[in-house]
Amino acid sequence: MTYSIERVTTLIGAHRFGNTDSDIAFLLTDSRSLCFPEETLFFALKTKRNDGHKYIPELYARGVRNFVVTDVPENLSHYSDANF
Repeated sequence: MTYSIERVTTLIGAHRFGNTDSDIAFLLTDSRSLCFPEETLFFALKTKRNDGHKYIPELYARGVRNFVVTDVPENLSHYSDANF
């Protein structure tokens, strides 16, 4: 099943930074498991041992444009076609 990024934003009660239209078909919490970046929504989870936010630049370089974050990146201009 595929959802628009607007629908996902509403479903999870998030505030969206970015305005790129996207369709989400895959949810990702482990950057090593990326298969379809253009249809992926990455959840940057913080745990005691790791912080998913540090993988955002790598995933962006690999084609991911949709991220659920706790902390919005300070340099949003580097991610002009992404949604956070």
